[in-house]
Amino acid sequence: MSDADWDAVIDTNPDRHLPHGVASGPLRRARPVRENSSLISSVVGVLGSPGQVNYAASKSALIGMARSITRELGGRNITANVITPGFIETDMTATLDEKVIKGYQERIPGCTPGSRRMSRVRLDPRGGRICLGAVIPVDGGPRNVTEKLQGASTWESLDGKNILVTGVTMHTSIAYRVTEIAQAEGANVVVSNLGRAVGLTRRVVGQLETVPPVLELDVTDPEHLAALPGQLGEHFGDRLDGIVHSIAFANPERAIGGAFLNTEWKDVGISLNTSTYSYVSLAVACRELLHHGSSIVGLTFDARVTWPKYDWMGVAKAGLESASRYLARYLGSEGIRSNLVAAGPSTP
Repeated sequence: MSDADWDAVIDTNPDRHLPHGVASGPLRRARPVRENSSLISSVVGVLGSPGQVNYAASKSALIGMARSITRELGGRNITANVITPGFIETDMTATLDEKVIKGYQERIPGCTPGSRRMSRVRLDPRGGRICLGAVIPVDGGPRNVTEKLQGASTWESLDGKNILVTGVTMHTSIAYRVTEIAQAEGANVVVSNLGRAVGLTRRVVGQLETVPPVLELDVTDPEHLAALPGQLGEHFGDRLDGIVHSIAFANPERAIGGAFLNTEWKDVGISLNTSTYSYVSLAVACRELLHHGSSIVGLTFDARVTWPKYDWMGVAKAGLESASRYLARYLGSEGIRSNLVAAGPSTP
């Protein structure tokens, strides 16, 4: 690789973005409104690629740049995000050798490369975040679930979609907000909770304009899982378009809070069963109702690093992230997607 080839790629990808992302930052610091800088990276920047050392290095640089911009300017309501598309059919990828393309396809659940339209994204102006539509499953690729609420009409409606939202507790929970948005989009929603918490869930969802049916569901109980398709069938018939898994548990005295080295397997097993394995068991239980275009979505919390006192819940989330990848691999050929949303710290 010549110096000219190296410099041309490095100059085009990270360096040209630098003035827009950093140099112009001070000019916006006095503004009270939220600003968002969006950079397009590549899966190559995460995984690497033979023969593309310059391209991979430049795309990796964008990731580090965005993280640093966010840390430097985030306190001034300026955010930076990086989109790392997978293998997308473009003019550039069309020139790749057939063996290389086949290698990429073998790593994609369902073996189907993304199209140009799948790389479309929208910004949520209320939160300054990039929305790829993982929370609410729809046919036809990613979409921003808040767009219809913002008056946009460029994406497919959720009207008539059947969605199960698990783990709805307080009105401040993410699952409750997902239910609210899905209903506003026209979806038919059934929610669930566990044991005595079902009564609380019924009171909470009673505040919604359309009160959804509430099921008692213990995702660690085989009998509950076996009965679930029939219960959902009473409301959805034989078609389930999406599942939102918002379920996690770790003993607050023995599995989290700093007791990591002293936690016994009994408590670890409960955490892994509830927070990790249930993602797969729930999908398997509902498999007869899922179809090509259905989507399963779970909630995680960045398991790439350790968090103070998060302990065995962090281990469970790391397992959840791996389980989602394997679920996508095994169900992807049926057109069923699996995605996780790493929400980060959220305020009510």
